[in-house]
Amino acid sequence: MLALSVSACATTTETITTQTAQSAFRTPVDGKTDAGFVVGPLTRSFSNHNAEGDGYANTIGPLIEGGFGAAAGILPTTTVLAQPDSGSISYDANFIVRALVGIGETDGQVHAFSVGQNGQIELTADFGANTLTGSADQFSVDGVLDENGTGMSGTVRWTDQTGALIGQVGSDEVIGAFQGHSDTTVFTGGFIGTAQPTP
Repeated sequence: MLALSVSACATTTETITTQTAQSAFRTPVDGKTDAGFVVGPLTRSFSNHNAEGDGYANTIGPLIEGGFGAAAGILPTTTVLAQPDSGSISYDANFIVRALVGIGETDGQVHAFSVGQNGQIELTADFGANTLTGSADQFSVDGVLDENGTGMSGTVRWTDQTGALIGQVGSDEVIGAFQGHSDTTVFTGGFIGTAQPTP
């Protein structure tokens, strides 16, 4: 039995035949990341962006072929200003995590439980060391800035799970999208933040 619960009292069920977990990066189309990563009728898609269209999109849910999947991507409309050559910038960011946890099998049916977290995090980009780091509320970011351009890769940590990270880091804002999975969990999410004024 698949139990997807947004709150303690809201559940829905569906039979899934194969216990697998997978996650991937996908380019969002029309604000969704399920293109090329087909998922079942209980799929949940979400996105977060500012007025300029800078942001990310995510999809999570049961896969039609069985098991569970999560996808993340940066919106193609995302642009940030060029990075400085040195120094550091701090960003006030909001993050979202959505996960299916406790993936297991009972009486031949696979089950999982839906959980999520929204929060705020201060991220610091060090342009000399080419890093983006920050942590808050069981969520942490360990990003590596591209030496040329505004791209970023790296990892995130949420509770006891590690996921892959992509994004854009500029002198004005930061946008990240992430996804990860283990044998018992799939998760996906993102963050978007603006640069703090220099004292």
